[in-house]
Amino acid sequence: MDNLTPDKFFFETPLYDIIKWTEDSDQVIEDIICFDGKVDGPCIFCGKDTTYKRKGTPPPRYEISSILAFNRTLGLTLICSRDEKHEIEIFLKTFPDEYSFLKIGQFPSIASLTKGEISKYRKILGDNFAEFSRGIGLVSHGIGIGSFVFLRRVFENLIEEAHQQAKLTAGWSEENYVKARMDEKIELLKSFLPNFLVKNKVLYGILSKGIHELKEQECLDIFPVVKLGVELILDEKLKQKEQEDKIKQAEQLIGKVATNLKPGSTK
Repeated sequence: MDNLTPDKFFFETPLYDIIKWTEDSDQVIEDIICFDGKVDGPCIFCGKDTTYKRKGTPPPRYEISSILAFNRTLGLTLICSRDEKHEIEIFLKTFPDEYSFLKIGQFPSIASLTKGEISKYRKILGDNFAEFSRGIGLVSHGIGIGSFVFLRRVFENLIEEAHQQAKLTAGWSEENYVKARMDEKIELLKSFLPNFLVKNKVLYGILSKGIHELKEQECLDIFPVVKLGVELILDEKLKQKEQEDKIKQAEQLIGKVATNLKPGSTK
């Protein structure tokens, strides 16, 4: 329930994730059920981020007490500001005896919505993109530990990619690398890794602890944090790749111009 907002409920909260409420959290529940504002999120139909608003009239806020007093199934539809035919349908159910409610249905799914957001990483992850996508997809179905398995694989693949680059440099000691723990390996490879990864190498320990020690719900609770960490690492690699591509393109174009400007060249 901590820091829950309508946008987090719509775009991040998985199905069947039980959300408890108290008198202190009534405002949050009211903001979700009676949502009548605007929220930013991905649209799989537009293929880009958009602003959503609610379709139809929400229940009045003064009725929230009576709504929460009974077992109810409620529907809510968000429409894209670019095209009102593009919709997200969300269904939730209230359980007053247990002081809780949960999302019981959503279309498009969180996994589908997220795939559009992460597609930009395909160019730097290559075959490993499937691992990242599966990890995020599992969370949308309430599977936390399994999602950590896939995110850790992404992390390990990034380390191995840097390892293969480092092996080609003079003075590299493969023997020292093989004997090192993961945090030590990251330190050895720091010249080949994104700065954010090097500064936050504890992320690997969090992923490993999630797989071996944490419970399903604990992994789900901290998944947004580890996902953000991995995305920041990938953002740094993506920026570097785009910079390298831009430099390569500029060098090619400058070379062509220089050739055409040589004495006797054909214009």
